[in-house]
Amino acid sequence: MADGNATRRGIAGYLERKTTDVAHLLNILEDAGLLHRDADAFRDNRPTYRITEPLIGFDHAITRPVWDQLERPGSATRF
Repeated sequence: MADGNATRRGIAGYLERKTTDVAHLLNILEDAGLLHRDADAFRDNRPTYRITEPLIGFDHAITRPVWDQLERPGSATRF
């Protein structure tokens, strides 16, 4: 998820929102099959989230780190 933030609190902090604000959105993404919630074995109310959609995972892992280079005119041909 966003820069390694896989908990509800981490995601909310990254977005500069309250955890209650992102809870509904995370549930929608989970229901749509884009996220999967993994229960924490040691803490009951601390699940972690991971991306399940391969294209979103690819975009986050491969495309986003070089996005600024891809936006430059003529630079995309190098990749």
